[in-house]
Amino acid sequence: VEHVGQIGTGALILDTAPHAESTALEAARLADLVLVPCQPSIMDLRAMRKTADLLKLVKVPAFAVLNNVPSYGTVADEAAEMIAESLGLPVCPIRLGDRVAYSRCLITGQVAQEIEPGGKAASEVLKLYMWTCERLGFYASGHGTSATGGTVG
Repeated sequence: VEHVGQIGTGALILDTAPHAESTALEAARLADLVLVPCQPSIMDLRAMRKTADLLKLVKVPAFAVLNNVPSYGTVADEAAEMIAESLGLPVCPIRLGDRVAYSRCLITGQVAQEIEPGGKAASEVLKLYMWTCERLGFYASGHGTSATGGTVG
């Protein structure tokens, strides 16, 4: 993590382990933007408190990103309200749904755009990518490039 500033890359995505506070803190200190994935479940919301407290220490723009969101009901809205009010962490307006494509991604090692290019999961990921680019001041044409050079959208 120490050499990230010397790499000269436009964006680097670092996924830290959920209970590695020192690693997460160091990564957050070097970040321009932190996205915290969170499922709208009571266990995830409780576990998120430590992360929210860490982010207050580093004062880096940070947002919770709700994932595995059911396509029906109000649980995601309730979770977003709790995150914003109780944890003081803004919530990204883009939500990642409970999609079969995401489960397939774990099995195949592919991304949603590779599994179902025109599917809902691919659309959600593209929207999150576009939203993130806006936050960082990056130009996003609607199609990005993955780390392996493949098309993202």
